[in-house]
Amino acid sequence: MPEPVPGPEPAVRTPAWLVSVIDRLSVGEGTFDRPPLSDVLLAGLLLVPAVIAYALQPSAGIERTSLAGLAGWALLLVAFGSLAWRRVIPTMSMITAGLATGAWFLVGHTDGFIPLAAMVALYSIAAYGSRSDGITSLVITEFFVAVSFVTLIAGDGQVSLIQLPVNLFIFLGIWVLGDRTRVRRELVEHLRAQAEQAERSRELGTELAVSAERSRISRELHDVIAHSVSVMVVQAGAGRRVAATDPSRAAEVLAAIEEVGRDALADLRRMVGVLRDDPGPGRLAPQPTLADLNDLVDRLAAAGLPVRVEYVGEVRPVASAVEVSAYRLVQEALTNVMKHAGTVWEVVVTIRYGEGAVVVEVDDDGRGAASSEGDAHRGSGLLGMRERVAVFDGTLQAGARPGGGYRVRAVLPIPVEGGEREMPRAGEEPAAVADRSGGGDR
Repeated sequence: MPEPVPGPEPAVRTPAWLVSVIDRLSVGEGTFDRPPLSDVLLAGLLLVPAVIAYALQPSAGIERTSLAGLAGWALLLVAFGSLAWRRVIPTMSMITAGLATGAWFLVGHTDGFIPLAAMVALYSIAAYGSRSDGITSLVITEFFVAVSFVTLIAGDGQVSLIQLPVNLFIFLGIWVLGDRTRVRRELVEHLRAQAEQAERSRELGTELAVSAERSRISRELHDVIAHSVSVMVVQAGAGRRVAATDPSRAAEVLAAIEEVGRDALADLRRMVGVLRDDPGPGRLAPQPTLADLNDLVDRLAAAGLPVRVEYVGEVRPVASAVEVSAYRLVQEALTNVMKHAGTVWEVVVTIRYGEGAVVVEVDDDGRGAASSEGDAHRGSGLLGMRERVAVFDGTLQAGARPGGGYRVRAVLPIPVEGGEREMPRAGEEPAAVADRSGGGDR
């Protein structure tokens, strides 16, 4: 039998704890993605006097060319250079400055400017890092300060015991100052975010109110035109029947038709004039369609409503009137959710494409029909939705969902080709046409 081919050797895996440490130290919680110029200048301004002082008078009489002296030069550069990243990766800046300060004393130095780097780093992590990192850094810093002073006191005794609590208090005060800065910055950011959200909500509320008013005017326009045209059709049929036998009566009928037509034109001009009275840049925008639902949902999500859209079935273009009505149904339902549903965790808009209809569903997990006052307000909005659905001989269901929440479900039949309403034939009343088409005038 052929010998099995050896597989590839398993790759060396980095321990999970090491990956966690690397990720934690390499991703900061600061306010900048790269060192800002102000922090680079700060690091340089603090480094220059520290280097000058060390060059003029090395700490503890250490020769500048000795191993400890050369280490001192490097530690100064590392400690103060790390401050350039204090608002990018404050944790790494604190660790670097702290280790460099500790190494400074371990190689034999007893004084110098290097503790200033640790102080600035401690302030920075308290102000721009997380609260837990700041507290941890304070505890570790205070521990090492205490150990260093105890070691110096027990060694040559040149350090006074009173200096220990003074230095501990200094580092504590620096941390408190940084922590207050962080709290104030977070408060300002929170207020700014609230103001932006309030502005978005106000703009969205204005847009929804304008849209609702325009929808109301459009329904009134439909009613005016439908009523006037129906009257004119009936009177024209009557005038045609009496034209041959009673011309004077036919003239009266034509005058009545003219009067109804003039009234309809006046109402039409008035309503269209209101619709055009919009100085904004979007007055010539086309009617919305189902493709615009994502924009509507994004605006509502930005205002704080947890809503998403799901499409079921093959998404395809349908009659423009159906798409406009479906969009308006969703808009009205989501408006009701914002007004009357209370606290909601999820709102789902489902658009189902069937063979002969488009089904629109809006489900929320709010308080549903628990409030009679909310139902009353919902009812006024549902009236307009029922009128929209009735235009297409569709159905609308609205009410509490099993298990809580509220559901609005509308079925909009898709008009088939050649399915337009028939015009009256010669000598036939409009009612007869309605009987032949299987329904009354809506």
